[in-house]
Amino acid sequence: MRSPTASGNFELSTNLAELPYGLFAQLANQLENEELWRLVFTDADQNSAFHLSSDEANRCGQMGNSGAHLLRLLGNRGQTVKGFLARLHCLAKLYGPKMDVPQLLLRRRFCSVIWSRAEQVLISRIDDGGDSDASAGGRLQLQCKASAFPTRATSGWRRAGQWTTRISRR
Repeated sequence: MRSPTASGNFELSTNLAELPYGLFAQLANQLENEELWRLVFTDADQNSAFHLSSDEANRCGQMGNSGAHLLRLLGNRGQTVKGFLARLHCLAKLYGPKMDVPQLLLRRRFCSVIWSRAEQVLISRIDDGGDSDASAGGRLQLQCKASAFPTRATSGWRRAGQWTTRISRR
């Protein structure tokens, strides 16, 4: 029986150090791009797999292929594709689309924008101290929750009595 990495496939339980060579190289290059690895290894907990001491971080910064070195380090620390994807997903909430390409390389599935239930869409008036009637020039605030991957940006505004909404990929 062939191992999952020998055929170019991998599973969520695959150790990062055992990824197929082509994928490993692409992922390493993405981590080096804009020094993304510095964002991945920001965990303050010294027992975390995503913690680097300041000496280790300085050495990695001076290495020619720091992304590959750090992926091997994570593999040696027992990190799997699933754990690494979870870390990238959490960081995407802070840093946005910077984390999209590594997640897509690891085959995180794209899901389109999903608008939440109607009761989670809130429309409220913003009182300016005077008359707050929207038809008399008052302001309305629209809040709605959506989820998507890769990161989506939404915006809306009131123009000529109608709401205009734009959904764009950043």
